[in-house]
Amino acid sequence: MSMILCVVILGSGQIDRAIATPQIITAKDFEIARAPKGSETSFCQVSDDLDELLQDIKRQVKKFSEELRKIPESREFKRLEKEWKRLLDKIKRAEKMARDKFQKEVLTRLEEALEKLKEKLDKFRRKKEVKPLEV
Repeated sequence: MSMILCVVILGSGQIDRAIATPQIITAKDFEIARAPKGSETSFCQVSDDLDELLQDIKRQVKKFSEELRKIPESREFKRLEKEWKRLLDKIKRAEKMARDKFQKEVLTRLEEALEKLKEKLDKFRRKKEVKPLEV
């Protein structure tokens, strides 16, 4: 005897009846019944809807990936890239200017102040305190 597994989408009251009275269905008893319009959705319709949805998602992903590939070639992207390079150069120049100014002005003033402090400590014969100030 061959057996066929049949999946049926049941309405709320039908589940209890199916559990209470399980049946074995043979091939000769098997038939496809379509649910009346407006009631339960047939498995085939759900499957078709899912297939259509998946195809739509696939088309959208493909279109999105094609658009992403075009971005580096676009005029806007090239303009943005050029602007980023210009800003990076400007930042590098500002960093160099700040470093130079710090070395020439701030460090020079600090070294002068340190020398004056050494001289004052030396006047008071505080050689132990002068040692840590030497660089």
